[in-house]
Amino acid sequence: MPEPAEIFAAELQKIEADLLKKLPSILSGIDKLSDAEIRQLARELDFYSAIVDSPQYSKALKGLITAYKGTTAGVIAEAVKRGVVVDAAIIEDLNVLMELDLKTVLGRARTYADELQSEMFRHIVSGDSPADIVSAVAANTSLAPYQANVAVGDALSRFDRASHFKIFEDVKDVRYTYVGPLDDRTRDECRQTIENEPEGGYTPEGLLGAPVDPVDGGGFNCRHHWRVV
Repeated sequence: MPEPAEIFAAELQKIEADLLKKLPSILSGIDKLSDAEIRQLARELDFYSAIVDSPQYSKALKGLITAYKGTTAGVIAEAVKRGVVVDAAIIEDLNVLMELDLKTVLGRARTYADELQSEMFRHIVSGDSPADIVSAVAANTSLAPYQANVAVGDALSRFDRASHFKIFEDVKDVRYTYVGPLDDRTRDECRQTIENEPEGGYTPEGLLGAPVDPVDGGGFNCRHHWRVV
């Protein structure tokens, strides 16, 4: 089953493909416009609204929200099984964290819209043909570059780790175990954290001395998570 970040990226790729298909009609007749009319067109184009108002973007964003809320619900369910009462303020903290993460995602849409507009106008000014402009835009801009897609998955992983610590932070004698793959891609810090785990798991104090960061794990795109023993 695809990960939420992969589903999100797939929807963004559809949006990007749709925008590129529309560019030829936007650029048709561009050679007949005056310089002043071209400048006005460049200023008036609103690619950002075209992105965030599209049904694909709505679907992608809802999928991410579902993933975040699913993480919160899963940790709460685990806490309830252990007899932990989860304060409403903790849930609100996690909701704020989710909102800030999603704000970053929206920022990527704005950045892409601006890059597309700049790239298009740059090649219009250079006198390129509509076909060459579309090719340049496709080659030099991307709504869903690999690194940005990985960042979405990384944000979800960090949210998962942060959720566990926040919900169980006041639980007496809580212990944590570091779980995830041990293979040729495993960072040294993660390997050491798994292999040197104390009997019974890490205490909150012990986490501070672990080779990995409690929330960031082994670093960007870390595949490991903390779980309550």
